[in-house]
Amino acid sequence: MALAVPLLLLLLAPGEALAAALAAAPPAVAPDTTPLSDAVRNGAGTAAKSAHSSGSGGAFIRMIVGLFIVLAVIYGIYWLLKTYNRSKKTATAGEAGAGIDVVATAALGPNRSLHLVRVGSEFVLVGAAEQAVTQLRAYTSEETRQLEQQLESAGSLRALTSRGTAGTPPLVRLMDELRKRTTR
Repeated sequence: MALAVPLLLLLLAPGEALAAALAAAPPAVAPDTTPLSDAVRNGAGTAAKSAHSSGSGGAFIRMIVGLFIVLAVIYGIYWLLKTYNRSKKTATAGEAGAGIDVVATAALGPNRSLHLVRVGSEFVLVGAAEQAVTQLRAYTSEETRQLEQQLESAGSLRALTSRGTAGTPPLVRLMDELRKRTTR
């Protein structure tokens, strides 16, 4: 009810009556009358706050130490995965890769090559392309012995696959060797 009278005067009264009505209205919230402590009056609170917040050097040290800890954990995981992968490779190479050896390779073009592979006591001629590996011919044990005798009489297996590189410049030989090694 006390609020209704000033509102009614506000609607009916122009200018000066409006100011009087607002001054006569009771305040909506009582002002805070709590006394301040002596530490706040003398400025000790601001000194304590500044001493507490001046530890930015400590925060920087904590950040650097945390960074080193994270890097050490990442390196540790990398090392564990590397040793696990290495042990797994040696285990599978001993089991599955026994008796398999690439005897000769001839690059046919980009991402295409021929491989003569020894599997046990036999040779297998394999064509490798970008999407597939295809067996072209499998030599029997008898054919493998005859082929090995021919290769030994020619000098070696490597001599048969080289292309007579005696007269070629060293840069061309280097490029041919790189091409052979990087052809898939």
